[in-house]
Amino acid sequence: MDNNYPMKIRIDYDRFVYEGMLHNFESYSNEPHLVLASYIIKDEHGNILGDYTNDNTRIIVLDISKSNKVEIIYVSNSDVCNDLKCLCDANNILYNLNKDEQES
Repeated sequence: MDNNYPMKIRIDYDRFVYEGMLHNFESYSNEPHLVLASYIIKDEHGNILGDYTNDNTRIIVLDISKSNKVEIIYVSNSDVCNDLKCLCDANNILYNLNKDEQES
């Protein structure tokens, strides 16, 4: 998680998708929770059921232990992106090494 820049979060459940800005999180739990502000609720087809992107009086607390997927989108100048770039570069190197070994 990035403590210096805002993060957008997308949480997929069976019937609903929540997209919003991370307000708070609880990570040290068997049932971790994320708190979103400025969020949208969609159904499984992408239809918007609720749009609270401009509502500064509302947050939503979600139990992510019951979700199918959690996607975190960082601001491009976040330090986390530098770490992710290093991991992507390392993965590409390892992928190409394995590919070369298989072809020989």
